[in-house]
Amino acid sequence: MSIYGKSYVEFLKKDIMLLIIAIVLLFFSFGWWMGVPVFVVSIFLWDLNIPPLISIILVLLLISVLFTVFFIPMNIKVAKTIGKMKNRSTLKIFSRLQLKFILSSFVIFSLIFIVIFWCNN
Repeated sequence: MSIYGKSYVEFLKKDIMLLIIAIVLLFFSFGWWMGVPVFVVSIFLWDLNIPPLISIILVLLLISVLFTVFFIPMNIKVAKTIGKMKNRSTLKIFSRLQLKFILSSFVIFSLIFIVIFWCNN
């Protein structure tokens, strides 16, 4: 397992409550991180006459960004741990971790969107 995986496992052993809080907040704020991009931003992009594929990508990217906001405290703590181990800047490591979270959630939400779209046709 990589140093990042080990750091996340160690973090979850010590502070599982932070992850539970993030999951509960995700559940109760579903309308914020999913509804705003789908119902507000998509209509705005439609009014700007942006091509549908680009509009879908932008909406899914915004959903991913808003989804990962709840995991920022967890990523900061892991970045501090890795920064101490590697003697690197916590900000650089945090930005990489957050970007990885955003991109992985973008891929997951894209796959979910493709499956839902494919099943409806």
